Amino acid sequence: MIRAVGRLAQAKTRLARFQPRLLAVAGAAILLIVSTGCNSTNEYPIDFFSEMHYSVSWHAEEPPRIDSPSTAIQVNQKMMNTLAYGPMVQIGAAEPADYTVDEAKNVKNPLEANDANLKAGAALFSINCAQCHGQNGLGADTPTDQITKGNAFMINYFNAVNKTLPKDQQLTLPRDLTKDPVVSLSDGEIYYYLSNGIQKMPPFKGILTPEQRWQLILHIRQIEGK
Repeated sequence: MIRAVGRLAQAKTRLARFQPRLLAVAGAAILLIVSTGCNSTNEYPIDFFSEMHYSVSWHAEEPPRIDSPSTAIQVNQKMMNTLAYGPMVQIGAAEPADYTVDEAKNVKNPLEANDANLKAGAALFSINCAQCHGQNGLGADTPTDQITKGNAFMINYFNAVNKTLPKDQQLTLPRDLTKDPVVSLSDGEIYYYLSNGIQKMPPFKGILTPEQRWQLILHIRQIEGK
């Protein structure tokens, strides 16, 4: 009994000797946690190790940011008030079309539907038109399971926006190019709308050359089966 009491007393003495050290270690741990928390990137409640790509030295090693491609559609003051952007945005005056749509009806496609022009038209369509109209030109009629990043994906955007707008302000969905009214348009009329824009489709006369626009029309006629 006496030995047990003696051992207990020795244990208490050792604990009392090490208690300040334990408190110091606990205090240091708390300070470490608090200091890392002050450097938080808000990705996590506490960043025990701040991620490398958030540091100033890491950003200094990044390459210069790439500018938009020169072939991207540029929206400027003149374009913002064209048929493509309509009355929703009124910034500056639109550049008028060179001729009327009635005058365009009898304009013929000057290009031959040969392999080179059809191949060029298909490539231009994939870059400039497939985002809205889809690779097969079905536009809003594109099956939902076929809408992907490279095929009519803007349909999902238009539908999402329309859910937030009153019916009289909703965006017109991209046309099915294989049906009326597009099929009934003459080549000249399609060239007119392609050049000057209509509804939310931007004008391409400042982006594509006349030859490229006619090549696009050859491809459109091809997917229509004409």
